[in-house]
Amino acid sequence: MTTEERLARLEKDLARGRRINRWLLAALGVSLGAWVLAGAVGPATIGAEGAGTAVKEVRAGKFILEEDKGNVRAALAVANGSPGLDLSDDKGKIRATLTVTNKGGPALALWDGNDKLRASLTVPNKGGPTLDLSDENGKTRAMLSVEKNGPRVDLFDANSKTRAVLAVDKDGPALVLYDENGKAIWMAP
Repeated sequence: MTTEERLARLEKDLARGRRINRWLLAALGVSLGAWVLAGAVGPATIGAEGAGTAVKEVRAGKFILEEDKGNVRAALAVANGSPGLDLSDDKGKIRATLTVTNKGGPALALWDGNDKLRASLTVPNKGGPTLDLSDENGKTRAMLSVEKNGPRVDLFDANSKTRAVLAVDKDGPALVLYDENGKAIWMAP
């Protein structure tokens, strides 16, 4: 495979990761908006004398959203000082979690049906965001990050060894390819 073919493949993978990220964030935003709207409009009356008056505030330690059969599909709670929203599939397995860490940074985690973390997006208070994509064994295979000096893509093999790094900084783009022992075998520039 030529260098141009490798770069084209890396660019294609990066574009696909960005598309997936946009779709996931859009789906999460729509889901949260619908959930908030349902909570605001759903239980809108209180007893007979309060009929028609909107609930201004609801406080609780945890909110559970169940389907008709009683299966938990979503949970909103504060655990260890961090708020979080868990979304579960029809089998009760948590498939997505949105949290805000104790240090204030948001994090989105997505699991497959086998309880393996497949994607995570974190945005720390300091430093740039990072998107990790994992294989069916839960091992990180690609990482996209925005660092102080610029964006960076790291690609890993099945043994969690770095095999390629593409970075762009003030001096321009750089690509480094590594062998299975972690030794740089090709770089530009």
